[in-house]
Amino acid sequence: MKAVTYKFINSVIVMMGLLCIIYLIMPVSAQESSPNPFIIKSIDVQGSKTMPPETIIAILQTRVGEEISIRKIREDVKELYKLGQFSNIKVDSTSIDDGIKITFIVEEWPKISGDIAINGNKEISTGKIRDILTIGTNRSLSGKARQDNKNKILNYYRQKGFYLAEVEPNIIANPEDGTARVAFDITEGRKISVEEIQITGNRRISDREIRKQMKLKKGKRFDDIYYEGDIKTIPEYYRQNGFIDAKVIKAEKEFNEAKTGIKINIEVEEGPQYRVGDINVTIIPYKDSKPIYSKKDILKQFTLKEGDLFKEMSFVEGLGLIRKMYLDKGRVSIQIKPDIDYKKGEETVNIGLTISEGTIAYIASVPINWISETSDEPHKTKEYVIRRELERYDIREGEIYSSQNVEDARRKILNLGPFIKRVEPQINLETERIDEPIKTDIDKNDDSQRINVGFDVQESRQSGMFSIAGGYGSEGGLFGALDIWDDNILGRALRLQLRGEIGTKERRTGQIVFSSPWLLNTPTSINASLYSIRRSLYYMPGEYNDQKNKSGSYRDDSVGGSITLGRPIIRNMDVALRLRNENTRYKQWDEKQNMYVTP
Repeated sequence: MKAVTYKFINSVIVMMGLLCIIYLIMPVSAQESSPNPFIIKSIDVQGSKTMPPETIIAILQTRVGEEISIRKIREDVKELYKLGQFSNIKVDSTSIDDGIKITFIVEEWPKISGDIAINGNKEISTGKIRDILTIGTNRSLSGKARQDNKNKILNYYRQKGFYLAEVEPNIIANPEDGTARVAFDITEGRKISVEEIQITGNRRISDREIRKQMKLKKGKRFDDIYYEGDIKTIPEYYRQNGFIDAKVIKAEKEFNEAKTGIKINIEVEEGPQYRVGDINVTIIPYKDSKPIYSKKDILKQFTLKEGDLFKEMSFVEGLGLIRKMYLDKGRVSIQIKPDIDYKKGEETVNIGLTISEGTIAYIASVPINWISETSDEPHKTKEYVIRRELERYDIREGEIYSSQNVEDARRKILNLGPFIKRVEPQINLETERIDEPIKTDIDKNDDSQRINVGFDVQESRQSGMFSIAGGYGSEGGLFGALDIWDDNILGRALRLQLRGEIGTKERRTGQIVFSSPWLLNTPTSINASLYSIRRSLYYMPGEYNDQKNKSGSYRDDSVGGSITLGRPIIRNMDVALRLRNENTRYKQWDEKQNMYVTP
């Protein structure tokens, strides 16, 4: 970025100095009547062809009627450069009657004229190259944009294995109209593949096992991104196998003589392989209360056991499981302080866990926030439909907070039907002391905490459908179908489906299905259906081609219904009872009576 010229700054300083001297030696009466010579009387913009001067002036901090400020002018120049429209900006000042005129002189970057030409590409299509560019017709071509797009093309070629590709921007400017023709001249070079991957320094983990973790493979194309990623992956793999101190101490890549392949050399330093030694657990209950869990409970939940390889991910996972145990009991202020003691000589790790259980937390409020794509779009679902599912899992004011209850309730709400698109719990762990009683039957001490458990709920924009279909089948002939359903009738999670189908060959279907997740204000689900189905089928031993002859056909008419009642017996287990009744009548075609008759 170019700054305000020294010539301008020096001229302003000299002018201000002279005016100060004149101001000091003038009589007091003259000073009082003389206007301030540092006031800006006019701001002008020169050189801007595409952006109106009024728009540029509106961006400036410098204003007519204010005293001139070098700081503001510098900030103005920075802001104008940020627009990406100008390649050069100068500021000039001129003394006029009773003040100063400021002129911003700008030079614009050229505008791209016509399509961007891609030359020299054979292996990668012009369309794919243009897709990755961030410049186009009628857009400004700054120096940064030119370099950025050159690098984009280079990186794309390297990802495709053309590591020796070269890209040169070719700009032909037209000063008369401020435009430029842009082309990228590409020299693709040969496609580079991985010729060899050499691993050194490893003693306990084989070359083959290390190479399996790498994305770069022998004989496959070379990719710089894969190369950098593999250098990080190798130490991570070692750490997951107990080598906590492992690192890559040297990584090199070199071309072969023909520059058709790359040889990769990676040197590792393994260090000792640690196993889990002693695991000590210290539980600090809150004040004089009894511990919620015993040391045995903690060790049972902890992922690592004595003698296991010490794996960082398993260690972190174990801490998370212990934390979840306490969160399920409302201990949101649980603190776990691990102490890891590496014994290099013994190649063991002694683990100490100090657990401060903290006080219990109760739910202070359960707000439901309806999320919509447009702010003025109302939600269809009644709030009690969501809240009754929350209360099933004890998520209500005054209950003990449990992270497992929150997750179970989230899944249950999502399973209400496709009309619920997204459910996200919002837990405010900024707890505070309870100053007023909470409605609950559980006795709480003065140190209980409060926690807000909110839910962001987003509905699907469509909860039902109306469809009409038709077609032709060899068995049923021409047919038409009508399907109407709604998964959220009246916003109460009630589902109703009406379906009908009729065909030219005695094919008829009618069905009504109704379901609700709650019945009589209890968590008893119900699914009821009524249906009537008529089918005409043809049966004839051997070859049968005469579709008009019905002598080998029969028809069945089925009328019935079913009802299914479901009820949870424990937290995550439901029991269901289904009753079904169906009456089916079979009839065979009788040629003499020219009708279907009961055989």
